[in-house]
Amino acid sequence: MNSASWLSIAAIVLTSAVAIISLLKESQEKREKQEERPRRWHWYTRFGLTIAGLLTGTLLVYFGEAAKKANETKHGQEREADKLQIAGLNQAIETQTQNNETQYLRHQQELHILQDQVTGLKKDIATQELRTRMQTLQARLDKALAPKPRAKLECSFWTPGPQNESVTEIYSPAEGNVVTFSFYIMNRSDVYAKDVSLWLRICESCKFHKEPELSQHVPGAPDFDRLFKNFDLAPGVAYQKLTVELEVPPPFTRAGISTSYRCPDCEIEKGLENMWITVGRQPMPNFSQYGQHITKPRKKP
Repeated sequence: MNSASWLSIAAIVLTSAVAIISLLKESQEKREKQEERPRRWHWYTRFGLTIAGLLTGTLLVYFGEAAKKANETKHGQEREADKLQIAGLNQAIETQTQNNETQYLRHQQELHILQDQVTGLKKDIATQELRTRMQTLQARLDKALAPKPRAKLECSFWTPGPQNESVTEIYSPAEGNVVTFSFYIMNRSDVYAKDVSLWLRICESCKFHKEPELSQHVPGAPDFDRLFKNFDLAPGVAYQKLTVELEVPPPFTRAGISTSYRCPDCEIEKGLENMWITVGRQPMPNFSQYGQHITKPRKKP
């Protein structure tokens, strides 16, 4: 048993001992005042209840501690069983991954062997039918050995009307220092793009007037970077229009933004895709100063 259990038992014993001493002292005082000791039933009842409380409290602490140890042992066994199960699942996943990799390499080796056989047959004399069959087999091999196609995405400013071509430069009027623009990303390939992540970077002198909808600021990333993630793009489909409110401090009249994307089936572009915004600012009026007005006294007639 731990120290807390022993302290609980000590407290019960101490309390019961005080009660028993009080009862014995009470009995002694009664006996000294009278010649014959009175036999009162309630005194015996209190004495018996005190002893019963002492025994019950001690047993409760003991059995509670035993049950606690049993639960800890059971939970420890369950945790060990969970660890073993998790280790078994990890081993099964690793084994399956290795098997898949081995099977893929084996298939590639078999395809390359067939490629060598076709190359060897081409060197021999063959009939027209055999040449046709070899050409068909060669086409199938070329298709099987061709690299997996990748999705090609493209960012553009949003403009009214059909979005047939990418727009990388626009004019946008400013309200004070705030410029509002919209852009989108489109899948211009024949490959389905899943789990796309899109980064937006604004100019270092600019800042977001408010957080763009559906974006997140990744912890540790610069204040001028935002991320849009976990969306899919079918071939020929554009993601929804994304609106940004940007603060461009004066005297800048041109602001640049950059985008970059990633997905498991996307073609990786080197560098960032740059787009430009011409900020429309109303020039401050330039007034000339008033000339001095001199009043001359009128001549008397």
